[in-house]
Amino acid sequence: MARAVLFLFLVLAALWALSVNASRKSPGFTDKDLESEESLRLLYHNWLPRQSSPRNASDERFEIFKSNVKFMDSVNKKNLTYRLGLNQFADLTTEEFRAMYLKPMNMQEVEKLKRRGLKNVSFTSQNSNSLPRSFDWRSRGAVSSVKNQGECGMYYEINNFNFEW
Repeated sequence: MARAVLFLFLVLAALWALSVNASRKSPGFTDKDLESEESLRLLYHNWLPRQSSPRNASDERFEIFKSNVKFMDSVNKKNLTYRLGLNQFADLTTEEFRAMYLKPMNMQEVEKLKRRGLKNVSFTSQNSNSLPRSFDWRSRGAVSSVKNQGECGMYYEINNFNFEW
């Protein structure tokens, strides 16, 4: 019995260490990469070929990439509970990302959802005074790592949800 408890403790300690390490994962760039135009351009040219569907390198793409990396760095310096990092979207503008991945559903799909009873969703917490100050779903095993879900087509409905806290 003592061995089983010790084994469980070690497994839980290892999982905790992995989760802490994952939350501090490198964003894919360092302060040194941000020091100059040349170092940012080198970062861009090293990042570009690793993308599954690389876009053509251009000065315009580089400027977008540079702006996004600087934004990621400014957010990461706030020491929030998450970190932003380089991924396949690093050289896209917000508008390009929206056009490629947040396509609105056509009216036929909207009507189909309405027939199934999906309407604007309203949520109000009944007892918000007793909620914990923070809650980490990762510790409950309820959250997986971030994944690219491609074109989800749910932009229309997500933007029409009405959440009230």
